[in-house]
Amino acid sequence: RSVRRLVANGRVYVDGHRCTDQLALVSSLNHVGVLCRKSGTVERLEAPHPKDFYLKLFKPRGVTCTHRQEPHSKFPIITAMYPTGTQGMLHCVGRLDRDSEGLLLLTSDGAFSRFATMPEAHLEKEYLAVTSCVKDGAPPSQDVLKQFQAGVLLHDGEARASAAEVVDFDGRLARLRLVVTEGRFRMVRRMLRALGYCCLQLLRTRVGQIGGIALHPETMAEAATCCGNTTPDLAVAPAILGDAVSLRPGEFAALAPDEIADVYRCGLPWLD
Repeated sequence: RSVRRLVANGRVYVDGHRCTDQLALVSSLNHVGVLCRKSGTVERLEAPHPKDFYLKLFKPRGVTCTHRQEPHSKFPIITAMYPTGTQGMLHCVGRLDRDSEGLLLLTSDGAFSRFATMPEAHLEKEYLAVTSCVKDGAPPSQDVLKQFQAGVLLHDGEARASAAEVVDFDGRLARLRLVVTEGRFRMVRRMLRALGYCCLQLLRTRVGQIGGIALHPETMAEAATCCGNTTPDLAVAPAILGDAVSLRPGEFAALAPDEIADVYRCGLPWLD
């Protein structure tokens, strides 16, 4: 808070310019200084070298988000996918259940993890869900989509989506885009079930402003075929570096500075 007050009072300079952004990211390449009230001069500070990891990973279906192998489970755990050289340093920011896939944030920064998961921050999570429409022969109606947004009663309280729309329909399957701001256990799946729809695939594509997840499989038919086919002997390996704007299963990329700052910006007000 003392640092934030210095910035708010206009006493922090970066590369010779007064800094007004409390979340400006600096490195050892920047000249950082603080205005000394007594002398009226700007005293230079050494910006620390970055030491934390901020990564995004495309978690495949069938991998459990835990650091400890359960005695009676043969399903692979997420630590087996941590990029080479980061084992023992990372943790998951929130979780994806074993049957879900897509964007999973990894970090070594506890504060970043806290801000990304604190309920008060209302950080958006966007999902694409594939469901069967064989019974009705039509995609979920506008009334159903409005019900997602109005609220769905679950056993642990009401849950609602801030956005709900049908983005694809092939006469048998529909793909829905759902945006929520909570992270309750299997909440999106339970919302679908409560409104009479199964969930054949659940793909998380965005957390806050962080995205970069490719649509995989590309067709709904492939996604439906994969449903229920996850086996305990799923082979996993350390994630490989991928395209930050279009990650595929088993790939990771570093978060951009503005993506890191956005998470902090959402959580920072709740420190006061």
